[in-house]
Amino acid sequence: MLTDIYTEIVISRLKANKGHLDLEPILRLMEIANSYEAISSLIEDEKLRRASAFVAGSAYQILAKSTEISQAELIPFSRDHIDGRVAASLLFLIAEQYPDSKAVLYLYRRKCPLW
Repeated sequence: MLTDIYTEIVISRLKANKGHLDLEPILRLMEIANSYEAISSLIEDEKLRRASAFVAGSAYQILAKSTEISQAELIPFSRDHIDGRVAASLLFLIAEQYPDSKAVLYLYRRKCPLW
């Protein structure tokens, strides 16, 4: 199951790199990111937690690359919201993928000069 989902993410990443990411794939990536973020928060199996966190982080990373930062997103988190870039970085830390975590934060810093 995770392999199939990750394959979807890779296909979306390739489309995003070519600038061909429509609304439907974006909504699907949001669904994947939210679902696997929840799984990585709730599951006790450490191996599955790391794998789920990696999948969720990858989905958030593609979403971050494919969208521009709006004025509302200049604040990375609040009481009701955490920016997807911050979530991706934290999820990559859970997955023990430290270079990916750093890359997401670097992307955020490039797009948001306030950080």
